[in-house]
Amino acid sequence: MYEHAIREYEELSLQDYAVSPENQVVASGLGWVYGLAGKRNDALRVLQEFNELSSRGYVDFYQVGAIYAGLGNKDLAFESLEKGYAERSAGMAYIKADPFWDELHSDPRYADLLRRMGLPQP
Repeated sequence: MYEHAIREYEELSLQDYAVSPENQVVASGLGWVYGLAGKRNDALRVLQEFNELSSRGYVDFYQVGAIYAGLGNKDLAFESLEKGYAERSAGMAYIKADPFWDELHSDPRYADLLRRMGLPQP
């Protein structure tokens, strides 16, 4: 139901789902869904907006990693998670609950990250 999810996001005003310092969770969720829906260019556009935001403010790399996970790019998803871990992203507290990482659970890097965070292994 990716198309339905995208329509729901887009029914919000642009300021409610655009990448901004206050809106990274919603924006990354849309980028993740774009990736899962095969809308690669749209997901990449959201990533570019995060990149532009990083030149003028804080970017939560946990959120960026979610978009890479949606695109199926495990290496960049883990690279972003590592940055989130290093920066003590508040989002890291949800790493075991968020569906963004479902496809990463079988990767040894996921178990290693959980171990370093002091969380139970899958």
